[in-house]
Amino acid sequence: TEIDVDNNLTTGVTDINAAASAVTVYPNPAHDFVTVSAPTALGTVEIYTLDGSKILGIAADASSATVDVSTLSGGIYILRAAGAATRLVKR
Repeated sequence: TEIDVDNNLTTGVTDINAAASAVTVYPNPAHDFVTVSAPTALGTVEIYTLDGSKILGIAADASSATVDVSTLSGGIYILRAAGAATRLVKR
């Protein structure tokens, strides 16, 4: 019995830290508004509670967007944009 083995296996891992570092959120901590920017179009900016509940989502066709967070209670949230997630603190 003869078995052919193909040693040309290609695998890949997305560097999550690189994607997250490419998204900038400021000011953080925030009071009323945050600006979210990335090298490419943001697509959708979403804010989640720490238990995973989506509480805010806006469409952002540009590489930068201003998000009104004035209605959020003080606390820690997860902000997702441009395929990355980062921590957002609301004071």
